[in-house]
Amino acid sequence: MRYKEYVSYRSEIAQLEEILSEIPDDRFIEKIGFESRLETARKAIEGIAPLPSPVYAKILFRGKPVIDTHAISASFATKATSKFTEVHSMIAASLSDNLRYMGPIPYKQKNDLLLTGIAVGSFGFEFEIPRLENESMLEELNFSELTMEKILQLFQLAADGSDDDIADLMTEIHPRVLKNSTDFLSYLSSQDAWFSLGFKQYTFRYESVTHLEQSIQRLKEDNIREFEKEFEGELQGILPGSRTFEFRLMDKQIIKGKVGSDIEDIDVFNRDFLYKAAKIHLHVVQYGTSKPRYSLRSVGDLVLA
Repeated sequence: MRYKEYVSYRSEIAQLEEILSEIPDDRFIEKIGFESRLETARKAIEGIAPLPSPVYAKILFRGKPVIDTHAISASFATKATSKFTEVHSMIAASLSDNLRYMGPIPYKQKNDLLLTGIAVGSFGFEFEIPRLENESMLEELNFSELTMEKILQLFQLAADGSDDDIADLMTEIHPRVLKNSTDFLSYLSSQDAWFSLGFKQYTFRYESVTHLEQSIQRLKEDNIREFEKEFEGELQGILPGSRTFEFRLMDKQIIKGKVGSDIEDIDVFNRDFLYKAAKIHLHVVQYGTSKPRYSLRSVGDLVLA
């Protein structure tokens, strides 16, 4: 049960209890109706723990489709919000390691944003961040909130960050996210529009269409290179918590990278390969002029030499 629904029931229960307390006992027919409604409301939340108080993100559009704070083109708003929510679903699937290079976006409906109201400032919308059923009310930052933070970070880095900043982010989110993000920005650009995004205490704002178009150029897929490469050397160790490895090459250079989520037993590497001559097959991602980022994707990609 969502937080607002739970609060609504609690408020109704309190009101009904107050009304009943003021009705004299001799007006029992009148009391029957209120008592029936009170019982229904109590049963609706009996034994139910509500989801935590919702968190919201606010997107404000500016430019040609927007008339100050008065109105926005309906066709533009529909298409722009649809493309934005698809970026959200794509990053959510990416962070949960369920996104593949082709095919539908996994769990798209579960991660869908809820449009809950109009956001004032220019003209935009307020989105409720979905919270998964198994997320704790006590978590400081839940998975759904992390997804929105990564969206905000992606646009901010695309506008003002370095290639290495973007490359670091790309180790956390799937390269496929770039295409959807570019589609969203390109649509806004084609309509002479730009936007700002606010979430919790963070806000990012494009200042103009020109500012937005700079991000489009940086996020184009041809800025990212992916390839496979084999190295020879010795495994120096794998940290199970961060799932990072160090591998010393024949020339003593150390390369560092991530162990893919498909590898469940990462201890096998420290048991069988530590400080032994080996060959390692790595997936390499390089964004723009950034340093390469390495990932070990399967147990069979590390073999003794």
